[in-house]
Amino acid sequence: MGFNGFPEDTRVFLRELAANNQREWFEANKKRFEKVGKAPLSDLCLAVADLGAREDLDISGDPKRSPFRIYRDVRFSKDKSPYKTHLSAFFGPNGDKKELGGVYFHVEPERCLLAAGLYATDTKMLTAIRTWIVAHPKKFLAMRDDLAAKGLELESWDSLKKVPPAFAEHKDSAVAPYLTWKQFMVSRNLPPDTVESHGLIDAIEAMARDSQAFRRWTKEFAAYSAGRRG
Repeated sequence: MGFNGFPEDTRVFLRELAANNQREWFEANKKRFEKVGKAPLSDLCLAVADLGAREDLDISGDPKRSPFRIYRDVRFSKDKSPYKTHLSAFFGPNGDKKELGGVYFHVEPERCLLAAGLYATDTKMLTAIRTWIVAHPKKFLAMRDDLAAKGLELESWDSLKKVPPAFAEHKDSAVAPYLTWKQFMVSRNLPPDTVESHGLIDAIEAMARDSQAFRRWTKEFAAYSAGRRG
């Protein structure tokens, strides 16, 4: 049948799920979820697989390996709500969400977006990233500027208060602010009418092309990857 966009009821369903985040409600609406959530997300994965192969892009999709589950892991969380209130998938080079270097898709009631970068970092990965940045400051800043020229702002929503001691000699350099970052991400918001049409495929293609050099850079740190969350 192919992918023709998410139905309008997808975001309605997610909004109602947020207001009724209980197993009883979800079980009563599970067939609706499969129709407006799981099925179109699976179709999107197949469409991205076709896109990657057809356009020779370094992303792919797989209905089993690309989507994130709707079920939350609440074992170590104070919030025991059993379900996520968004749908998401990660289109890695081989369609696996555990890979680095792909494009992330996210839809929730009030926001839809595409993203790429390094999200789930740890101390070893951050040390490797910072070491690369101080060794190649001009390359890093050029990559940042190239992303900005394509409307993609490199960002982090969590950072250290100051440059780590191991990199103190670079505290006055042009790359100093980035040595405190804990994530290296770019994102692009999507209007609902794009998500609800075949235009989403075009948006994913554009994101893949615009972020390609940056995504290839992230794959240099694959050895430090501990998986992803969505």
